[in-house]
Amino acid sequence: MGDAASGTLAHLKNARDACLQNPPHYLQLAPAILNNVAGASDLELRRWTADFFAEMFSSPMLAPEHKEHLGLMALDLLKGYLEMPKQDTAILKSTVQAITCIYPFIYKHVNPKDKDIWEKMAVIKRFISTKMDELPVGVNICCIKFVQRVVQLQTDGLITDPRRPDQNDLSLSLVPSDHPLLDKQRLGAEATGLLDRLLDYLLPPSEAILFTSTLNSLGVLVRTRPALSDRIANAIKRINPFSLKTQGITPRVKVLTKSMERTLRAFLINWSKRVQNTPESSWIQSYLLWLEQSRREFQDESRKRPAPTDTPDISSEAVKRPRIAATGTPPVRPDQPSMPVLPVSLAGLFTLTQEPTITNAREVHPHILVGFLEPLIRLINPNQYGKAVNDVRARYLAIQEAVRASTAPAPPIPPGNQAPLPPRVPSSTVAPPKATAVQPVQDVAIGPYIVPQPGPMTQDDVEECMFPPPMFSHSSSLHNHAASRATRDRIFGSIKSAPATSDAPDAPGGKPGFYRLAASTHGRKSLMTLSIRMATRLAAGDDHHRTVKPEPNGLTTNHSSFFAPDLIREALRIYVLQDFRANIDTAISWLTEEWYADKLHTGTSHTYQKWALKILEGIAPYVAPKDKQIIVLLSEIPEVTPKMLEWVQKLARDPERAALAVRVLQYLVLTRVPVRGMCLDAMQELYGADERLRGLCEKTLKSHRPEFLETVQMQEQMKQDGDQAPPVPMAT
Repeated sequence: MGDAASGTLAHLKNARDACLQNPPHYLQLAPAILNNVAGASDLELRRWTADFFAEMFSSPMLAPEHKEHLGLMALDLLKGYLEMPKQDTAILKSTVQAITCIYPFIYKHVNPKDKDIWEKMAVIKRFISTKMDELPVGVNICCIKFVQRVVQLQTDGLITDPRRPDQNDLSLSLVPSDHPLLDKQRLGAEATGLLDRLLDYLLPPSEAILFTSTLNSLGVLVRTRPALSDRIANAIKRINPFSLKTQGITPRVKVLTKSMERTLRAFLINWSKRVQNTPESSWIQSYLLWLEQSRREFQDESRKRPAPTDTPDISSEAVKRPRIAATGTPPVRPDQPSMPVLPVSLAGLFTLTQEPTITNAREVHPHILVGFLEPLIRLINPNQYGKAVNDVRARYLAIQEAVRASTAPAPPIPPGNQAPLPPRVPSSTVAPPKATAVQPVQDVAIGPYIVPQPGPMTQDDVEECMFPPPMFSHSSSLHNHAASRATRDRIFGSIKSAPATSDAPDAPGGKPGFYRLAASTHGRKSLMTLSIRMATRLAAGDDHHRTVKPEPNGLTTNHSSFFAPDLIREALRIYVLQDFRANIDTAISWLTEEWYADKLHTGTSHTYQKWALKILEGIAPYVAPKDKQIIVLLSEIPEVTPKMLEWVQKLARDPERAALAVRVLQYLVLTRVPVRGMCLDAMQELYGADERLRGLCEKTLKSHRPEFLETVQMQEQMKQDGDQAPPVPMAT
């Protein structure tokens, strides 16, 4: 470098420092450099120029519109630096960094009149995509970032507000379908191909630093382009960061493997935080589990193993003594597994260790199991494998002997011990027995008698216990009981096979409300309506419809000849409890029909309250502190009884769900005037029973029962003063 170039470089460094202190100076310095310095032949000046533009376009202090204007001016210079015959690594690195920064602005700026600008950009993309594998590692890292930026811009993104395109994320979705230069299909295909090129760096034999750079770039795509998650996930599942151990476990391999494993773990953990409670979260957790296990195996292999011990002398006394003493029953090995307790399952038969189960194999992805089972099978010791097979075989034979002994028939009584049967005497000639001395009974050989184990209960046996047929009933009643179960099974079988889509009428003339024509559309809701009305509107089967007829012998006969309502009610209860949050509407519709049937036939709400309490007791163990379905249920059913409010008070005994119980009472006070008094009474009891709930109940009681709070405060004040407190007023 000559003296003139050295002086120019010193002035340029001073100007660069001034721009760093005051970024608006870039607008004056950049055009001057393009006109005077950019075409210099000196290598140091070209390096400084490329570094200057990379720094300028990446500066957050320079406005985006200024970057767009200066980027269009510097595009020819950057393209020329890439096409130079003698390429310098520093120049290429800075040039690719600058192009990566200005590509979004050029992509946004291109219009039908800027065909030459887009053609120049296409030449730059073609050069980087074809030469990136041949360039040095430092330049290759910059190319990976450029490819990630291209894929991000040329892929469909989310449009938050179509009326304000400037505020939306810059993506392929903003490109008009009739744009003369930007072909959406071609750009999307180019982005897909570049993404595949990017994912190839995750597989061996790529450099560890390229692996880390690629994962860092993919993190941006996973966050901003969810549509690419499946393609990226398939590539991640094929990664094995421990594949370098095939080259030999050297210190360099240890460092590279540890770096790749940590980067991959951090990438997956951050990804799992964004996709919680989704199918993607399950395979990420399984992969992290496999990664942890592989890391431990790698650490075990990388440790220095102790030298093998010498083979013991066969002629020594320690070896001879067990052979001489091995008479009779062979000694039990200390590592021999114990026999499982009968009855034993198939898993217990093959379980030879006492270690607890680490994980459920069903949650691990099959390709992960194949990945680490294959090397584990190669490492199996043949001697240990044969010993394990013998242990399982011995267990199986011992279990067979035990079962054969337990099911052996009783030995027959010897012929000499059988007493002859007395001759048959007519009953009319039988004389009263005489008192005789008790003779000692001879010893009789009695074999063991073992009661067989009962088999598993079937669904019909369970229902028979829950809904037994009436005693002293005719055969027709038993037949109707079986027919009722068949009716119930047929209805709920149709419900399970019916489509889950809503079959509510959408036309303006459709009937609103609860469908007046049940099962008119054969959908799941219509069939559920049919089953509810069969349970509530049949003439028999309910508690207030069953008649009891006295028999001549003093017994009673239940003449209910049809039991389908109770069976259907129990099936409805089970259906609601399977997923009470999703089936809360079915529960409300069912209880509404029960209340209507009660009022229509008896004027009471006995059956309605019975099944409503069964539903509440069934969902009580599964209610979460933030479940609003309880509020919906109690606010929309036709009647709230005192026993239901007692259930709410029991719910308040749980410290975690006490606030939910208070919110239920508050909502009922505001929306259900007929039960407002009972709800306020319940809140008063909670206020006096638990001091932690006073803050939640105080606002409602202050609005509706201010005298209660005044009396409580007066009572507490008088207790402090030592006087007798007046009684707390109860609700009127």
